[in-house]
Amino acid sequence: MLDLRYVADSYFDKLADEPRDSAEEVPPDYEAPVFATAALQQTNVELAWDKDDPKRNRLTMEGLRLTLTLTLTLTLTLGTDSP
Repeated sequence: MLDLRYVADSYFDKLADEPRDSAEEVPPDYEAPVFATAALQQTNVELAWDKDDPKRNRLTMEGLRLTLTLTLTLTLTLGTDSP
């Protein structure tokens, strides 16, 4: 039987190498690369919480219509207070 789970110690020695580069701050002349992927440009995401609630819209519009109707009726009946 051959145990295929064995990993040589030399493999872990390669992982323990010191970092090649390091930085403490961003250089003043650094320009960030432009990041664009086709996957982000070809998707159309529709989020459920961004959609309008049809029942809420209907109730809001009915209330607005009622308010406007009452205001118009009172204005026509009583007139305006402007000279």
